Amino acid sequence: MGRMTAWLASLFHAVPADEMAGAQLEGPYWEIAYKGVDHADFFRRLPGLVPEGSMLVIEGGSPSAALQAFLAERNVPPTTAVARGTVWPRRDVVHIPASEEVLRSLADQAEGTAYPEICAHLHVYASGRVVVQWYDAFSAPCYVSKRLPEERLRVFCAELRTSFKEGLEA
Repeated sequence: MGRMTAWLASLFHAVPADEMAGAQLEGPYWEIAYKGVDHADFFRRLPGLVPEGSMLVIEGGSPSAALQAFLAERNVPPTTAVARGTVWPRRDVVHIPASEEVLRSLADQAEGTAYPEICAHLHVYASGRVVVQWYDAFSAPCYVSKRLPEERLRVFCAELRTSFKEGLEA
């Protein structure tokens, strides 16, 4: 059945099951309220939340040619396979450093664009573990691992003019 599934995935431009698997948020987390969060501001503030050396994974979206070029220039080979959020249609996935410089430039690219142009889903991983997981980015809650310091999250949310609350055990 494996060959048939792979053939169907190829035929319909879907993601095979083995590619859907990957790292996800584990353990206790916080839930960030998403309504009113400016996507450019989110990227601008993200380096203050996540550990140095983190990677941002962007899946999907309908990026402009300029944004596609920006992401392609900064795309690096993944060090952690992250679970995809979309089976069909197959969407591009890029891994870029979550450094202040790169994310500030991404925020500049995001200014004046609608969030669906940027991505459908995003994740941040550090040391092989997902620390931020946001399926349906900017239109559903964002989840942040409690491995990150609560004070960082408090500052991050205050800067974004949003709130956070306890999440359930993942």
